Amino acid sequence: MEWEQFASLKNHGPKQNASLIQIASESRIALFHVACFKGSSTDELMPPSLRAVLEDPNIIKTGVNVVGDSNRMRRFFDVEVKGLMELSHIYRIVKYSEKTPKDVNFKLVSLATQVESILLLPLRKDEVRVSRWASKLNGQQTEYAAADAYAGLQLFLTLEKMRYGMKPRPPRPGFLEEGKPLILGNGTKITRSASKTSASASAKKATSGNIPQEEEENDEFFDAAEELDIEALEEPLPVDQELTYPSLPLQTDDSELADDGRTDIPVSLKNDSSEPTDDKTSAQRPETLLAQSWAQSFLLSSSRQTSQKGSSSRSRASAGASSLRAYHLWHEQGLDIEEVAACCREPPLAHSTVASYIMTVIREERLPFDMDRARAILDVMPSTVQWRYEKLLASRAH
Repeated sequence: MEWEQFASLKNHGPKQNASLIQIASESRIALFHVACFKGSSTDELMPPSLRAVLEDPNIIKTGVNVVGDSNRMRRFFDVEVKGLMELSHIYRIVKYSEKTPKDVNFKLVSLATQVESILLLPLRKDEVRVSRWASKLNGQQTEYAAADAYAGLQLFLTLEKMRYGMKPRPPRPGFLEEGKPLILGNGTKITRSASKTSASASAKKATSGNIPQEEEENDEFFDAAEELDIEALEEPLPVDQELTYPSLPLQTDDSELADDGRTDIPVSLKNDSSEPTDDKTSAQRPETLLAQSWAQSFLLSSSRQTSQKGSSSRSRASAGASSLRAYHLWHEQGLDIEEVAACCREPPLAHSTVASYIMTVIREERLPFDMDRARAILDVMPSTVQWRYEKLLASRAH
């Protein structure tokens, strides 16, 4: 959900406090811009189909701080959301239960941190998040809002696959409304009373204006779009894992969102009962080693230029190591897209992912490229984004 930053829970209504509702499935992303609906009553603002989904306990609703969104639904729309699954709980179980079980608790972890850690993709968190959500949405707002919901879905699917691969396998956390403990693979139960945050931290968040003040729990709540000190939550990603900022992950049925030796990112969990396979990069190929070395040098050079010119400089690379590596293989070494995909990882990356990486470098870093070859790789990209890069190539042709 998105809402106006000035909105008061006591003094403003649903159009300011629940301006936009985002929900995503594997095939669709829906944005309900409540602030622009006619009328003011609950029946006028809450679509019956959306209410049916939210109140159905058989449909999992997952995200970060789902209890906060749930409370807003109850307060402003008289909707009792069922089937709530907090991503932070699954994340902590998967990430910490085997090596540092003391870190498995009910504290929230920002969506951006989880996406960076698990999917190796940064989630856009800039000035768009504090824009006017009650006004007509622009393109940046639409993409930001859709990406938030879609990222949560893909994160849930990925964490579930990783959980299935753990031995012993911990059970999936119960629905939030059930109030069940978190259970580790060895059977250890983590109860909520054992993982409370300080009252002062909770009070600070409760007065921020971004969360419901009637929370029944003492966890440190925050909205999924709230800016956090990520370094205080997780170790920052190393330079060679910095990736570009996509509007939305480009994904088809046979593609994955991450490489660099990570476990496959699933589109669905059709093979829940099977053990996940380990995917290994093709990092030992001479072509890949050369591309990787060039990408790291490019990032290091950009970082040094930024340090010399000051933090406000735009010299720092926007594209990440994976995108730069794919570009080098394609442009500098002259490999076709199939060969690039094979060099990036074994099994090969999806062609649409490779194409996205290459076009990202062309767009963000303005590096040289062959126009005919660039137009050819547009054919493997989703038609929904081809137009954007066609305009880019047209502008660079002059």
